[in-house]
Amino acid sequence: MRETGGSKSSECEMFCVLSFLQLLDYAPRSYSLKTFDVLYEAFVTSGPSCNGCRRELFNFLRLLYNAVTLRDAKLFEHLLQVYKPHLDVDPNFHNYLGQIGHIFFGIQSTKTRVIHSVAFSEIF
Repeated sequence: MRETGGSKSSECEMFCVLSFLQLLDYAPRSYSLKTFDVLYEAFVTSGPSCNGCRRELFNFLRLLYNAVTLRDAKLFEHLLQVYKPHLDVDPNFHNYLGQIGHIFFGIQSTKTRVIHSVAFSEIF
């Protein structure tokens, strides 16, 4: 087990969640949502069990899927805040979620906002 960011997550859990986030980032929108649903159900119902594994990240995935299918940007942003301690275990989670926010909700990532504000301030 690895402990960082106030959360204990198994490597198995982190690897699986990262795969789902990559799917949402890189696959075409309609394909990624259909595949996400099928894979998630297969993993949760018959997939490998993580002995002693905390399920917060898997719960996050299900709620993320709901936010994306409902096109609910407020729910997405709320999930990022609530699950922050669990997402902080791997910086890649934030990178992929920034892309998901941009692709599905038109939300500009904080890194992009910082770059734009610095570039804009240099003009003046």
